[in-house]
Amino acid sequence: MVGVHDMEPYVPVQNFRHQRIERTPACGNRVQDFRAISLSFNSVLDGFNLPAYSADTIEHFLFVSKYMSQEPPPNSLDSIPHMVYTSEEFSLLIEICHPVTTKRLVIGQVSVCIGCCCGQTDRGKPAVPVDWLKAEWRRRGLLKNIQLTISGCLGPCDVPNIVLIATAGENVWLGNVDRFEYYREIVEWATLSKAAGRMLPLSRDLLGHRLDPFK
Repeated sequence: MVGVHDMEPYVPVQNFRHQRIERTPACGNRVQDFRAISLSFNSVLDGFNLPAYSADTIEHFLFVSKYMSQEPPPNSLDSIPHMVYTSEEFSLLIEICHPVTTKRLVIGQVSVCIGCCCGQTDRGKPAVPVDWLKAEWRRRGLLKNIQLTISGCLGPCDVPNIVLIATAGENVWLGNVDRFEYYREIVEWATLSKAAGRMLPLSRDLLGHRLDPFK
């Protein structure tokens, strides 16, 4: 019969051996548990069933995430395809999409180049009557309707005296505006356009100087 004192040294040894044997499988189980978590996460993403087209994927994901949360974030645009807005909400949406506005609306802008080549009479280029243009624009009250900009280099530099006329509909480039009479025609055209409230067609003489620097 084994006494109590005979069992005391045996029990601690057994416990120690049992703990050491169980440690190695526990480490392996940690790796297996990590893989199980990864597979579970992939299964969650599989539930989204996102389409292959990237734009639709983003839209679909935002649509799902919107309904997963209780309240959408403020000023969020992810619900645009899925909601009908009141006039007040639509006005707020426009302000968000176009945060910069101006009250000084114009019907056009005339940019006159006096850069590296244009107007440089010391280099044999035709003169640009800058002071006369500014004075006429002020005298005729054109600035509030048609903006005049005396610009640096507009290019192309192989064509002297460039004038760019920009409107909401198109940009008209004029090149080789080498005579004072052409600038006078531009002023007269701007005056008539102001009275009409819209940019009128240019004269035949000015259209004869039209160019396209992008072709």
